[in-house]
Amino acid sequence: MIKKRYSIILIIVGVSLSLLVLVVPFLTKYLIDEAINLSSSDTSNYDKLIQYIILITIFTLLSISFKILENILYSKFYLKLEMDLKNRLFESMSYKSIIALSNYKIGDIEVLYEQDIRNILRSSLSTIPAFFKQMTRAIASLSLLFILDETKYKLMMIILISIGIMALIFARIYSKIIKPHHKKVLEADSLTSSLFIESYNQHKRIISYEAYDRINEYYYKLNLDAKIEKTKRNRILYTANSFIFAFITLIYSMCLILGAYFIAKGIYTYGALIAIVQLINNIEAPFINLSGLINHYNLGKTSKERYLKLINEENINNSCEINDFDSIVFDNLSFKYDDRYIIKDFNLEIKKGDILKIGGESGIGKTTLLSLILGYLEPNSGDISFVKDNKKYDTYKSRGLFGYLSQDNILFSATILDNIYILTGIKDINKINNALKLANIYDEIYQMKDGINTKLSNNQGLSLGQIQRILIAILILYDKPILLLDEFSSSLDKDNENIIINNLLSLNKTIIYITHRNNIISNQRVIEIKNENN
Repeated sequence: MIKKRYSIILIIVGVSLSLLVLVVPFLTKYLIDEAINLSSSDTSNYDKLIQYIILITIFTLLSISFKILENILYSKFYLKLEMDLKNRLFESMSYKSIIALSNYKIGDIEVLYEQDIRNILRSSLSTIPAFFKQMTRAIASLSLLFILDETKYKLMMIILISIGIMALIFARIYSKIIKPHHKKVLEADSLTSSLFIESYNQHKRIISYEAYDRINEYYYKLNLDAKIEKTKRNRILYTANSFIFAFITLIYSMCLILGAYFIAKGIYTYGALIAIVQLINNIEAPFINLSGLINHYNLGKTSKERYLKLINEENINNSCEINDFDSIVFDNLSFKYDDRYIIKDFNLEIKKGDILKIGGESGIGKTTLLSLILGYLEPNSGDISFVKDNKKYDTYKSRGLFGYLSQDNILFSATILDNIYILTGIKDINKINNALKLANIYDEIYQMKDGINTKLSNNQGLSLGQIQRILIAILILYDKPILLLDEFSSSLDKDNENIIINNLLSLNKTIIYITHRNNIISNQRVIEIKNENN
């Protein structure tokens, strides 16, 4: 998912930086000892001292250069991979089946798009390279310390190696404990994000029901649940950090006391002690940072699992094989939610060119029937066949036959022209204008200041009737042999409705539509969906 070469490049640069940084404290021992020797002797030969100063300056400048390079590469890789992950998520989501996406709340998608992608990138480009950098820092510091530690039993080495072994054991235990808490926190954040976005989208409904206090109460409850999960996670996280800090600080103090004792015994020089103290700091830091690295790694791992779960969800079957048909046949079609039948043993044949009105009371299953035709839902039994030249095709191989206008009068936050292109792929302005005229919206659009380039934001600036007619124009442009219309005129006045119906009929399409209005269209057939559970 993340290109490994980016992580490897950052690891190489980071490891090189760690090694360069450690040369300076190692050279410090010789620099200080040489300075002390010069101060206590009559010689004025500063050649060695100057050599050490030049070497320290060179390695310091090299360290700065590598740090700048590391920052530049990190920024470049992060932006590139962020774009790739977001593009992949968006593209994958576009091809998912309706059933697969119905398992996700809007908050899940938002957390995936923002938090999870950020966690994945931080884990791959920051945490993993940082782990190698810190381990290199610790191991190299131990190696240099071995050279500088002139005690018989290498006491400093034994103490610090023991710390490393204990830290690795601790890291393993901590990793298993913290991971499930990260998952619960992300899930809790998804719930609060879902309600936040849904409340924004349904703000008018909240006002009309005067539901301010109740929606706030429910949001506070979800936010409190999220806080409780974060508190549990943070309690483990900060306890671990505090324990490591306390343990390392005690070890540091012990090493400092031992160093002072060895100076008193004449075993260490002042330069050696200063170098050793700096090296111990470089051993301390990786272990202090260890719990944070484990935390970020597990967070990234959890986010990666969530990301891949959506990526690997079932895609919609888009293997369209026909672009024309003779008839649509429903053969003992049944569909139910749980144990409640919505449609049962439904039989019907629709000929090419038919005008079919689907009637029935609200919630009876009219829209469900259209979803079955489109292949958004799968029947529990029976089937829908599209017949061409006496050969039958299922819904998946026939999806290219449909233009669908749903009940949702929603356009993208883009210009009217961009909306048309996104949904139809058509840029020909003459074709677009002709469709706008057939939908009886052409004049109103071009009376706007920016005309067809008017920018829409949350459907503001247009009435529901205007949005519905733009969607009808898009349906006309899409130019499919079967038009499926779900309450297509719900926001239209009678005059607009009559004009558009006549224009749609002039296209000589097969039309299957749902409406609660008493439309009377010549030669139309009417079927009634009835309650199958009585």
